[in-house]
Amino acid sequence: MADDALAASLPSGIPASPQQLIDMQSHAQRPEKPERTQSLKVKEVLDRIEKLDTTADEDRQIALVLLRHLEAFHDGVVEEMEGDDTARHSQIVAWAVDADRLMRARMLLESVDLD
Repeated sequence: MADDALAASLPSGIPASPQQLIDMQSHAQRPEKPERTQSLKVKEVLDRIEKLDTTADEDRQIALVLLRHLEAFHDGVVEEMEGDDTARHSQIVAWAVDADRLMRARMLLESVDLD
């Protein structure tokens, strides 16, 4: 009875129980991600990397340099936004999450033993 009252008070599309949420998620059609186009600079870097005659360790070092650069860039953006009173909190969080992902990717790559 209480579940019926709760369901009646919720707007349509909002599940009234965990099971309803699970059912909705299992039947939901997820939209396709739009295809990203590479920037000219990224394409140029990838083309040059493919032409290199490098060892696995050298490839790893190149990847680490790129990851460190991206991680530092993201950290810098977060620091700038934290000092900006007009910055949106959602943007700060998004950049911080990306910085954290880059840090974890770097740590994982650093831990790979190629011997």
